[in-house]
Amino acid sequence: MRRIVILAGLTVFAAPAMAAEGALACFAADQKPAAVISTCTAALGSGLNAETRVLALLARADAYVASKDLANARRDFDAVLRLAPHHAGALMGRARINETEGKAQAAEADISAAIAAETASDTLGEAYARRGVLRLARGAADEAAEDLEHAGRLLPRDVEIRRALAKARMKGGQTKSALMVLNGALGLAPTDIDLLRMRGLAYAQLRNFGPAINDFSAVLAVQPEDQASLEGRGIAALQNGIYGRALADFARLADLRPNDPHVVFLHANAQLQSGHLAEAVTDYTLVLKAQPGDEESLFGRATAHMFQGDYTGAETDLAAILAKAPGAAQALARRGHVRFLRQAYKEAAADFAQALTLPDAPADLALWQFVAASRGGDPAAAKTLAAAIQKAPAESWQAAIAQYFLGKISGDDLIKAARNAPGRLCEAYFHLGQAALIQGDSAEAAKLFTAVRTTGMNRYVEYAGALTELARLGQVPGSPGPG
Repeated sequence: MRRIVILAGLTVFAAPAMAAEGALACFAADQKPAAVISTCTAALGSGLNAETRVLALLARADAYVASKDLANARRDFDAVLRLAPHHAGALMGRARINETEGKAQAAEADISAAIAAETASDTLGEAYARRGVLRLARGAADEAAEDLEHAGRLLPRDVEIRRALAKARMKGGQTKSALMVLNGALGLAPTDIDLLRMRGLAYAQLRNFGPAINDFSAVLAVQPEDQASLEGRGIAALQNGIYGRALADFARLADLRPNDPHVVFLHANAQLQSGHLAEAVTDYTLVLKAQPGDEESLFGRATAHMFQGDYTGAETDLAAILAKAPGAAQALARRGHVRFLRQAYKEAAADFAQALTLPDAPADLALWQFVAASRGGDPAAAKTLAAAIQKAPAESWQAAIAQYFLGKISGDDLIKAARNAPGRLCEAYFHLGQAALIQGDSAEAAKLFTAVRTTGMNRYVEYAGALTELARLGQVPGSPGPG
């Protein structure tokens, strides 16, 4: 008896009855893997033609994979590829096994061969997606993104492809592009926790802290103990000046990860930024007990000491940093600030001068160097400032302050240039006050330093400097720390 059997789009003509019936049994629906393996093995032992044999091998290989028998699955996929060397299904199946066994390079090679051979859009979309994920895992973010973009065009409603593409974009430093991808993915899956968390991180990297806080909060409304979102929201809140929120999030994170120095460090930063100086010193000290010599904690504690008016403590911590890294620009600049505040003007000027020789030195150090050198009696201070400030853009804020010191604009012009921005006004009034002291006008200086206080910028070193000067002028009692 001869019959025509249609199997998965392939027609088997003139097959013997037993072979055809065996093939039908191999491809029968709703079989458990063990049954598929048994019936396909029987069919493969009969006289199947090449095309049907390929299908039976693929069916048995998939059943072996489902049974976690990868060795036999690999043998069947290899057998298919001997019969049909460019068979995309077998190449993709073998790639899955290679991935599972940690053979990423072999998996990527198989997928690349499948992409070269395949024409069906769904299969191509899956292949590009899987190769993109493999390339992302080995750090080839740009290549991964290119593959995932191909996959996304072929499978436009696949959220997982968009998720992987967003990761590739972020890993490649293309945060704005990642944000666009995440917005599209959340349009398809608006409550996806992972996507919301990723978008919160993207917003935070773009310094768009309000939306970042909103996304992290949406995650935490569903998963209150999500540590990545607690950390992300705390950092975003700290950057956005919402200190109570930051302290609360880091405190909760500390409950979930007790004795974790990283969490204590985050909490210390929030304490410092919110003006809780003694608490910040305590936290930084805890970190340093766990991680002796940690430069960021030493710098943070030095800053807290400086705002407390503990200049000895500040210099001790900064000296520890500079002993290991003599060219640490931030530490040199901060030591210059500390020395300036304790009226060691020549030493402060030397620190600022050294910091200015280092790459990417902030332009405002030239202003501090000028003031320190002038207060220390250096007759060449103005000449040094004129040379140093040339590195700053002509239209920059620092250049405007330098123009005032060099007599090219008036104090009123400088205040106008501050554009009512509190941070700029804080700096402007401080430097105008220093100019008054240099000229011997302590009464005018007191007025200007008092104006610094009205800006409320109590995390600026200029604010601390103004309070220090006012205390010396007999205008305010107490330490120069944030109020």
